[in-house]
Amino acid sequence: MRVTVTRDGDTAAMLDALDALDGAAAGSPYLQAKGKAIIESSYAPQFSVDGARKDTGLLGAFDAASEAGHGYDDMAAVYFGFHRGWFGFVTARSIT
Repeated sequence: MRVTVTRDGDTAAMLDALDALDGAAAGSPYLQAKGKAIIESSYAPQFSVDGARKDTGLLGAFDAASEAGHGYDDMAAVYFGFHRGWFGFVTARSIT
């Protein structure tokens, strides 16, 4: 079954898409929860956009640590990404 969801706010189509994906590999509980939140225009933070932005911003530190030869070490070796001068947009304010 192929379900197409358009940007016009077709709630029935969006619900059909969630139903079609429920139980499938791509139909994770997270997808179900966030899909329903989008349909209901419910954006109360479970994990804020700024929190996700900070976490994804840290990927640069992991890249730098990997490039420094720590790709197979424990993730604590991300220290070397910061040690090499990678700071991205992460500030003391954004991680407190």
